[in-house]
Amino acid sequence: MIKKMLKGAIIGCGKIAQTSHIPAFLDVLIKDKIKIIAGMDTDENRLKEFKLHFPDAEVFTDEEKLFNNCQLDFVDISVPPNFHSLYIEKAISRQLHILCEKPLSTDVKSARKIWKKLTNEYKGVFFPFHQYKYSPIWSHFKKFVIESDQNEKFFIQFNVLRKQADIGYDAFSPLWRIDKRKSGGGIIADTGYHYLYLSQWLLGNPNKIFSLATKLRAETYPVEDTATINLTFDKGIVQINLSWAASDRYNSAFISSNNGFIKYDGNSLLKVMNGEIKQIDVPDASDKKTYISFYTNLINDFINIIESKQNFNAGIIEAYNTQRLLRKCYLAARLGKSVNCQL
Repeated sequence: MIKKMLKGAIIGCGKIAQTSHIPAFLDVLIKDKIKIIAGMDTDENRLKEFKLHFPDAEVFTDEEKLFNNCQLDFVDISVPPNFHSLYIEKAISRQLHILCEKPLSTDVKSARKIWKKLTNEYKGVFFPFHQYKYSPIWSHFKKFVIESDQNEKFFIQFNVLRKQADIGYDAFSPLWRIDKRKSGGGIIADTGYHYLYLSQWLLGNPNKIFSLATKLRAETYPVEDTATINLTFDKGIVQINLSWAASDRYNSAFISSNNGFIKYDGNSLLKVMNGEIKQIDVPDASDKKTYISFYTNLINDFINIIESKQNFNAGIIEAYNTQRLLRKCYLAARLGKSVNCQL
């Protein structure tokens, strides 16, 4: 039962905040549970856009003024990855609940420092925006695993094709995703991250990882634009294929076991289980307009965990383990061989 509205601030009012976080906070499921009382960004134009949605909220260009002037219950960290650790630490020091875009940091050393603080001295709820777990598509994959025999093994394949790296709202750095200092890497760090936590969610912790990273674009990015990642688990194998060098935006995926399979073709799911065939309509995984519901349901879970006063650390563990896997992907690609990645 909600006793009071949680007061929050959005730190970073750029593209992901404008297209996904803000619509989620304004959704009927959330808007009576949370009140966004402040926004912070270094760009005045983005703050003007923020004010269109939250006219009564205060706006800041400096985080210290934000924290010193607002009585907050939580922060939503939506800045580029190189700033995540800074704002996570500031929120930890004030024992605020935290919603944070992925990853924890752009390097494992910094992520480890954050992880230790979150697990040792933090009493709040930390929720990473691992929103893909809220997609109906991957929920059907998860159900397929759960419904299978406990000794069943699986083959899973994810294919993600894009024409280029997504462009942000920052006029001074619209392609920050290809700037390793800001993003931590290329398509593996940006898109691959999501499929790393999905793989763990589906099959547990992997044992080994092999990765290839390359550049296929005519206008070569300074980071990898195409990659293949192979993960070996006790319960099967996952293959993740990623590219920013395709002719069109497209997603497909496949999961199989001895008892059947599910195939996603970008439009619907074909499920074959124990001889029964079923066609399932689902949203297009490449259409970001469908993401708002993922964020809405994730934020609702965040609220429920806070209100239930649970000692919740699953989000912290998942975020840190995914960061470690990300590092292993780049290590395997650099070495040109499989590496041990038991967590």
